[in-house]
Amino acid sequence: FYAYQLKAQQIQNAYIDSIWFAKPTHQLQTEQTLMVRVQNFGEQAKKRLELQVKIGKIKRTMFLQIGANNSQIASFPYTETNKNFVQGQVQINDQQIHFDDTWYFSYEVPERTNVYLIEEANSSPNVARAYAVEARYNVQTTAPGEVAANTLAESDLIVLNGLDEISSSLSDELSTAHQNGQRILIIPGENIRLNDYNPLLQALSLPELGALQSNALNLQRINDEDPFFKGVFEKKQERLNVPLVKKAYGIQNQAQSSATPLLISRSGQALFMRANNTAFLFTTALQNSFGSLVNQSLFPTILLRCGEYASERYPAYAILGKDAQIKVRANHQEEVPVRFISDQTEFIAQYIATPNQLRIQIGGSAALEKLKAGIYALKGTEVLAQLALNNNRTESKLELLEESALLELMESNGIKNCTFNQIKEGQSLTAI
Repeated sequence: FYAYQLKAQQIQNAYIDSIWFAKPTHQLQTEQTLMVRVQNFGEQAKKRLELQVKIGKIKRTMFLQIGANNSQIASFPYTETNKNFVQGQVQINDQQIHFDDTWYFSYEVPERTNVYLIEEANSSPNVARAYAVEARYNVQTTAPGEVAANTLAESDLIVLNGLDEISSSLSDELSTAHQNGQRILIIPGENIRLNDYNPLLQALSLPELGALQSNALNLQRINDEDPFFKGVFEKKQERLNVPLVKKAYGIQNQAQSSATPLLISRSGQALFMRANNTAFLFTTALQNSFGSLVNQSLFPTILLRCGEYASERYPAYAILGKDAQIKVRANHQEEVPVRFISDQTEFIAQYIATPNQLRIQIGGSAALEKLKAGIYALKGTEVLAQLALNNNRTESKLELLEESALLELMESNGIKNCTFNQIKEGQSLTAI
């Protein structure tokens, strides 16, 4: 066997590696920043690489200077003036490989967010008041024994406010809602039944609660570096010693939990935490005997941020050949096909439907053959989402195997007696 490696005369490629947003949520008339990382793979610097940005009706252009084998992060601050579905893309003008010069994204700026507030007669009224401040929140309130299945399924954020008991049927419904992509915020009552709470907390990837604690509960640290608090504070919060909480429920095995503490007391116990961005837990009740947290400006800020997270119904983008499916929180009539629609393509997608969620398959051979990088309307009887697909960047780094590694790889696959040659600098195959 003769192995001929065709080596480019100039190994050079600039490509968009990834994009993300400085704030985790999108709201109308608020400040946001798009971050774009551009990689320059090669031995030559890029002195004036043009980067174009489109975010809905917003268009910007800037020029980057990137050293050889280096990268640069460009930031685009803007005020969100778009509504509903927002399509975006960033693009560079690179002379070499082109499949990785554009990155597509899409998100939604919702006009309404549905909050389902489940509370007792003696629950704190401050929760409903916090969401009443902004017209975008549509709040419906009910008692634990009167939860309506259809309203629960249509909710973006479900809040348990001050319940002492959680029935097994309600716990099952909440677990199902969480699996379907809805967000859940839990604020315990004054005298909770741990056997009711802990199975639900476990299902939500939150740590179990224990007996009441009353020592060293002064708020000492706010985890302001976490994405949850992005854009909330103008400056970094210094070490605190604020007596907001008199009593809180202990946390079982907090150190072993995957949940992230966001408010931390002097004893190290979390007073508020999140599991991913889908479930949130206060460990203290809101009654006066538990402290004054409910009277602080931090409290409604946290509630509103939970509501902002709840408005996200689908990811900003997916990667072809890497992501197997896209989860979209939407109701769909199963007898109607779900289609990806663009100016060039219409593709009937395979999907798994659960109440209020679709899992769209993009990893099958048919999908990979038909779907190309771009933005698609996902349509059933109506447009359910705008989904952005991007090419995998695995092959953007033009790395070649060395002779020894290539021969070893071939031999391990049964290709022996192999002679290696490299064609480079324009030489002819006949000259080797």
